[in-house]
Amino acid sequence: MAAEFRFGTRAFMLTRRNTLKGLAASPFFGTASTFAGCHNSPSSRGGTAWRYCLFENGQFFGERGNGGWDGQPFTLDTPFRVASVTKMAVAELGRRLHARGDLDLDSDVGDLLGVPLRHPDHASERITIRHLLSHRGGIRDPEVYWAPHPENIRSLLIQNIWEPGGKPGISFRYSNLAYGLAATAIEAALNQRFDYIFSQHIATPLELDIGLNWSGVSPLKRAQGLPGVRKGVIQVDDAKVLKASKPAILMHEGATLDSYTPGQNGTLFSPQGGLRASLSDIVKLTDAIIRKQPQLWEPSWVWDGTIKPDGPSENAHFIAFGEGLYIYPQGPLGGDTVPWVGHHGTAYGINCGTWFRADSNRPGIFAHAALIDRSGLSGMTGFKPNNSRGAYRAFLYGQDSLRLLSKAK
Repeated sequence: MAAEFRFGTRAFMLTRRNTLKGLAASPFFGTASTFAGCHNSPSSRGGTAWRYCLFENGQFFGERGNGGWDGQPFTLDTPFRVASVTKMAVAELGRRLHARGDLDLDSDVGDLLGVPLRHPDHASERITIRHLLSHRGGIRDPEVYWAPHPENIRSLLIQNIWEPGGKPGISFRYSNLAYGLAATAIEAALNQRFDYIFSQHIATPLELDIGLNWSGVSPLKRAQGLPGVRKGVIQVDDAKVLKASKPAILMHEGATLDSYTPGQNGTLFSPQGGLRASLSDIVKLTDAIIRKQPQLWEPSWVWDGTIKPDGPSENAHFIAFGEGLYIYPQGPLGGDTVPWVGHHGTAYGINCGTWFRADSNRPGIFAHAALIDRSGLSGMTGFKPNNSRGAYRAFLYGQDSLRLLSKAK
């Protein structure tokens, strides 16, 4: 099936016929084993599942990939759980609601939650939704940062969520719970379920068949989804989930969403990582969110270069950060002449990411995913020690590809 990408007024039909001749020998793509070896070896069910694509100046340049799961191929149009790439879209949702006047990103989250939310070391400093979306709320993840329905997210507001000394608006600590709190506050402000808000203000305007925890995704597309697999075992989105019609959320036995009250528990819809989308969808999101909004290329936090145990950079993984966006001023491995802006995603055996190389002359987008991890090392944020920069060689592959692309005639 062809996928249409529209950049500005131009529509580009993405089919294999559009792929450049001699792609396999292109210096931009190297060999299939170079990329696949970053993530996969044959699974116990047979095959692998990896794919990536390059865009240059808003036009499709090429793709490579292989495999699938149980006979279902992994293509650019195959939906999967994009993990923390979700945060990029959720932060954009917050900005759009703020621009519409439906939400004040700089309001006190505690007022919206109906309970005080103050860092014990900085009790006079309010925590805002903007702080949460840029991981500057002084909040860190407890061992469990979600609550199944009908529980309330306020039950997670315990002492160990606070980053020691973390000053709201200043200090950085990557936090999944922060996004659950932001989603809950947004629900309370709009008096609407978060998955519906996301569909109305992100999926529908961008004409994307995507959704949080499968909410709003068409049955046909959902049935074409692939699971996340670790060490040969499905971790998320098994056949039962892909055939279902309701959102895939955590609930206690006997509970239903009919009893849910907006503002009760935004973690239900996994704003930190539950978006289901394809690589094609991710590229369109990257174009709309990053390429078209250069003001987002400036970080709100920059690492001071200090390496310390359990520090905010997590072993130099976080160099600079904005609202829902990693920013690498000199590329993810350093030495580049222009910044890279995007987001990683890793969970349940899935490693993925989307990156915009902010070259004013030849801007490029590199999106990639591997859905089967036999090593058990699919860990970036939340894993100790953080092994992403050493083990995740897609960094190197994408950086070399876009550098070469920018120099091509």
